[in-house]
This record gives sequence, structure tokens and C-alpha cells, in this order.
Amino acid sequence: MYVAANRRAVALGELELLVTGIQRLTAQGGEPVVQLQTAFGGGKTHSMLALYHICGGGIKLADVPGGDRIRKRIGDVDLPEANISVLVGTALDPARPREYPDVTARTLWGELAYQLGGLEAYRMVEQSDLKGVSPGANTLSELFDRFGPCLVIVDELVAYARNLYRVDDLPGGSFDSIMTFMQALTEALKRSPESMLLIALPESDIEIGGEAGQAVLDVRLGQREEQHRHGRALENLGTRLHEGHDLTPTHI
Repeated sequence: MYVAANRRAVALGELELLVTGIQRLTAQGGEPVVQLQTAFGGGKTHSMLALYHICGGGIKLADVPGGDRIRKRIGDVDLPEANISVLVGTALDPARPREYPDVTARTLWGELAYQLGGLEAYRMVEQSDLKGVSPGANTLSELFDRFGPCLVIVDELVAYARNLYRVDDLPGGSFDSIMTFMQALTEALKRSPESMLLIALPESDIEIGGEAGQAVLDVRLGQREEQHRHGRALENLGTRLHEGHDLTPTHI
């Protein structure tokens, strides 16, 4: 059961995040790319979990503190039941492909496609996955249109990309291919009215981790980014909406 340990009202920044996510995934507008940029320990996981559960059909607005305020903003629309891909850079290893019963996913794009639509979706990016080169925005747009609504959650991208910085011949591709992928991803999401990227990026120097980390942050993630800079972002929803749940690919 999904529970909220704290029944206080949702704060403004939290409400805006949930509203824009629901609007986007129901083709009612909303931003295609939302960045959560917080200092270390800034509550980004709580924000991701909230959107994950609400837009994946795992929780009702009645179970969310301040859900009535969200309902007023979104109107009389059904909550989305999106296909969701969660890419956590510290859980994925660019040197070790992930083995599934019917697919071996080598790259972030191979992993994303398989999580969204299984083997059928993976086939759309298979050659790019095998060669370690990013699929184009057109291919990704077709993927989102076929399997939408789609919610893509990315965390610890900097940690993943640092492993590829100035390193060649890993199954996960190259640092440049990761950066190209993020640009193609955001462009594709802007074209798809029912898909969205929620990405957490570090703000502290410790998390950025030097030259490689800064290079990731220098990549522009689309022209209409929405920054949510808040402290303990969705802690009003409780320490966890689902006790013991974390955002790793094994929990999809």
C-alpha cells in the first residue's frame, strides 16, 4: 500500500512538479523536460518517487497530501498510466551490459527502450545499442509515439558519464555518445506531446566531480527547461511513498 507519513499540504514547488507531469503525460501541455537541481541530500528522490507513482498508476490523488489542489489544477482528466523508464547512473555499468531474458541492453538508450516497451521497443534502437552510438531524435520520437505516454526518469547521469570520460571501447558507448543521446532525447520529447523527462542534476561541487561532471552539466537539455530548486523537495509526502522502494532499474 502506498502511504503518506505526513499529511501536511504539498508545497508550491512540489505541486507545480506534479501538475506539470500529469499535464504533460495527458497531452494537456506541461513541460517536456524538468530538471531537479538540488544540493547533496536535497530531496530529489522523493520528487521522482512521487511522479513515478502518480503517473504510473500506483497511487491516487486522494492519497497525496494536497491532492485536491492538484485536481483543481489539472481538471477532470484521468491520471496517466505511463510506460516508465528509470535510468540510475550508479546502478548501471557501462562496462557490463544488462542481461534480460530476450535482450542484452548495452547503453542508456537500449535500457530506456527495453524498459518502455520490451523487445519490440528495443528493436527500434537495436543497431544503435550494438554500435554504442546514439539513436537520432526521429527514432526516439517514433519510440515515444508508439509506446506513449512515456515518463523517463534519469538520476546520477553525471556519475554514469564520468565512467566514460576519455575512455574508449566500452559497451555503454562513449562520453560523446551519451551527450549526443541526451540532446536527441530532449529534442524527441519536445515533439511527443505525451512524454516527459524528469532529470536530477547535482548542484554541489562534490557531486559534480571535476571536469567530466562539469562537461555533462554544460550540455543544454532543451530550450524550455523548468528548474525546480527546492530543499527537501517532496518530504511532505513522507520519507517514502512506498516504504523500501528505490529508483533502480530492478524495481521497474
